[in-house]
Amino acid sequence: GNQSIGHEDGDKFRNIMIVGMCIGILATIGFHIVVKEPSEKENKETLELSSIEKNIPSKNVGVLSWLRNPQLYLVAAIYMSTRLFVNLSQAYIPFYLQDSLHEGSTYLAIIPL
Repeated sequence: GNQSIGHEDGDKFRNIMIVGMCIGILATIGFHIVVKEPSEKENKETLELSSIEKNIPSKNVGVLSWLRNPQLYLVAAIYMSTRLFVNLSQAYIPFYLQDSLHEGSTYLAIIPL
């Protein structure tokens, strides 16, 4: 339809949001049910080092060494750019759908999800 968004569409958006949240909650619960943490005995076995690993010197990395590493800033810039793009595109898709394509309020609520 060619109807625009108004206050009367609040129920549609609320219902779609509730469905999305319920799916997320069910996925989280399913994850916690399916994925089991290893027992303490298994943890101790994995923490024991083999004879080869005992001979390799371990390097203790401090906070300052992380801050001096240029890869940290590269990864941070890529991550922030990606999040910025995703957030802006999700924010502007409804405006594009309503103003340019003249889509109805139902599509404005569903498509950004």
